[in-house]
Amino acid sequence: MTRLIPVIQAVSAASSLSGRAVMVIKKISLIMAAIFLCLAVFPDDLYAETVKMAVFRLEPFMMYDDSGGVTGIAVEYWRQYIAPRMGVELDVLGVFPIVRALALLESGEIDIIPNMTKIPEREEKFLFPETILAKIDSCLIVRPDSPVSSITKPADLFGMTIGFLDAAYIPPMFIDERIKLELVQHQDYRQINLNKLWAGRLDGVLDINYISMIYYLNQKGYRERVKVIPLPTEAVHVYTVFRNTEKGRDLRNRYDNVNAKGLEQGIFEKMVRSFVAEGNQ
Repeated sequence: MTRLIPVIQAVSAASSLSGRAVMVIKKISLIMAAIFLCLAVFPDDLYAETVKMAVFRLEPFMMYDDSGGVTGIAVEYWRQYIAPRMGVELDVLGVFPIVRALALLESGEIDIIPNMTKIPEREEKFLFPETILAKIDSCLIVRPDSPVSSITKPADLFGMTIGFLDAAYIPPMFIDERIKLELVQHQDYRQINLNKLWAGRLDGVLDINYISMIYYLNQKGYRERVKVIPLPTEAVHVYTVFRNTEKGRDLRNRYDNVNAKGLEQGIFEKMVRSFVAEGNQ
């Protein structure tokens, strides 16, 4: 309030001014007093910290909504649960190819990316939290007339050409020189790989998120055009990753505290069931 003293003094000295001038000065002083009061009472709201999130296409976790905005389970989990409890504003950017999103995180143009698997290249550059976001299972997509009906061991894949996403986690059973992987970077990598599959250029398409792939196939009307084979691989953990900076460490620690409670309450899993049920209607 010390900043109001000059204004008060000006009002006091205005006795020699016209009545209209005095009224104007009084109004100005009242407006300034209201502004300073707002700054004193609501500083956190006026200067809320902004966290920038980049997303890549992974329905129903990260995707466009009907109006062209960005939504999805991971996005809404941050918007509705994480961000308010961390006391931050969320700014969502994308949808980007995954390689582009990673480049933005590395350059500092964004702060976080959700739904990321842990691989050595990422651990060297970014910060992973203690708490996971979810667990995912892998599957193989083949044509309905494919002789492959089940996969129990790596040898079942020998001689096959498999389509997958570049710069992503690859299940160990696919890391063999007798299995050829064709990798794509485009944000709609699933459509590209499925087109190659139907054209006979691929023997199968790998996907490490079974729920997401089934959702995608149902939304596109492709479910009857493929055969989905679950893979005997361990469930993979996915995380929200942060920049390897002081701010990133602070955000990660605050996130862990909030996300741990969210996991206990099953918030993310409830959102998964809600999105999947709505998508299947």
